[in-house]
Amino acid sequence: MRKHFQESIMFFTFQERKKRKFEKYLKERKTLEQLSTSALSFEYIQTKTAYEHKKNMFGIFAISFLISIWMGVWKELLILMGKASYYFISFYGNKGEWIRMMIYLLAMITIVFTVFFIVILWKYLQGIRKLYERILMLNEVQRKQEEKRKAEDLGVA
Repeated sequence: MRKHFQESIMFFTFQERKKRKFEKYLKERKTLEQLSTSALSFEYIQTKTAYEHKKNMFGIFAISFLISIWMGVWKELLILMGKASYYFISFYGNKGEWIRMMIYLLAMITIVFTVFFIVILWKYLQGIRKLYERILMLNEVQRKQEEKRKAEDLGVA
């Protein structure tokens, strides 16, 4: 029981995560080394294209978000909420309760948008990072295959 508990705790440690990541790297590299030169080149091109596309889409997303801030989309949301509160107070009264509700609603909207944006940003950057790691791995395998081929050519000649 204690051993199982200790293994469960160790699963989340930095050393264990790094060990699992290294094992995954070795497995992936072994798979790539078994590919032919043309198949490896195809993988490299596909991965590089996906990486560039993801990078470009991230740039577009970031720029559009900054433009929305610059153009005042958020200010328009606040104006809309102000108009809604004016009409609500005009018809139903009870200003104190309405102000508390608007502050709560505005805080929740801000928190949700912020968390949503951070999660999207983190996931996208994580995907870009993984693609870049794969590109580096493909470059390494291609370089090793090239060295191996040159060594065989020299040995035959």
